[in-house]
Amino acid sequence: MPPNPPRWGFVVGLLLIHVGTVVGTCHPHTFLKADAINYAYMAVSMIQDGDLDLRNNLPLPPSRNPESSFYALGRDGAWYPKHPPLLGFLGIPFYFLLGFSGLLLLNGLWVGGAIVILSLFLPKQISWLHGLAFSAVFVQPYLFAHVYDFSSDMLLAFLLAGSAWLLFSHREGWAGFLAGMMVFVRPNYLLQCLVGAWFAPRRSRFLAGAAAGLLPCLLYNTWAFGAPWKTGYQSVILQTATGYAVVSHLSLFHLSPRQWLDLWITFPRGLLFSAPLLLPFLLAPWLRSRTVDAIHRFQTITFLWHYVFYAFYIPWDADRGGIRFMIPVIFFSCLGSRYCVGDPTPEVSPRNDDPPS
Repeated sequence: MPPNPPRWGFVVGLLLIHVGTVVGTCHPHTFLKADAINYAYMAVSMIQDGDLDLRNNLPLPPSRNPESSFYALGRDGAWYPKHPPLLGFLGIPFYFLLGFSGLLLLNGLWVGGAIVILSLFLPKQISWLHGLAFSAVFVQPYLFAHVYDFSSDMLLAFLLAGSAWLLFSHREGWAGFLAGMMVFVRPNYLLQCLVGAWFAPRRSRFLAGAAAGLLPCLLYNTWAFGAPWKTGYQSVILQTATGYAVVSHLSLFHLSPRQWLDLWITFPRGLLFSAPLLLPFLLAPWLRSRTVDAIHRFQTITFLWHYVFYAFYIPWDADRGGIRFMIPVIFFSCLGSRYCVGDPTPEVSPRNDDPPS
């Protein structure tokens, strides 16, 4: 029986697979699709014009559908991106140096960074079976479409992994900061700040860090839309037969008991088909361990709020082949891999108990 390999060997293998996928798929600008177009042209507009009015950079009119429209009406009548601009801002130096290819590189850094961070939860030496199970999470076919992308969901996967690692390493302030930054990518991640605060041994430090991470988002919302709690999703510009109308994304939420099941069973987008390892890796720690540690309770609660939130969202399946909104929790589910393969090697990742004084 070969000796247990180091965890970094599996990480390097995953990175090579994803780099090979991008190189094999790459053709100029074809990775820019759907929301990636909006994020990319935020960087373009900031470099070329010094503003966020995308109309003279992005040759696309407002959509008739609030889910696919890129524009929002600001407090002064100006047009702003509907989506929070953090990803676009982070892409500015990459676009400046390498053009659109720089944005693809940045997306790869989010993917690779998330994998590296999540591997830190593993023992330094793991069994071959455990390593393969861990790696399998990141090669589920649906995820490859967003490795070749400029995706806010990959940024969220990176921030979620980083915030969790810092939290369970007892660096609550920085964990809170990354959790707060997630809200500047997607406002519903304020719920993740609450989850992190619940698990933080030194809650005041986490909340202080979260407040610092939230500050850029609140300042931007106030500047662009007139109030810290108002976002572009609340003033989406739609094209109509007679001109333009302004609607809220809240119109895209409804209560449909059937949709709670559709998120799992709809082919091919449902989670049972697009991310078949998610459910077993989430359930394994609960079914195969007498006591579930804080990391896996954190993992489960993080999944549950994602699932419940998008069970109310009508266009949950707008993406091709899967539910892209669930990518951060699909990545995070890799932490259940040890329980699925029965690896007796204990985890060596930090715990929530006995924080340093």
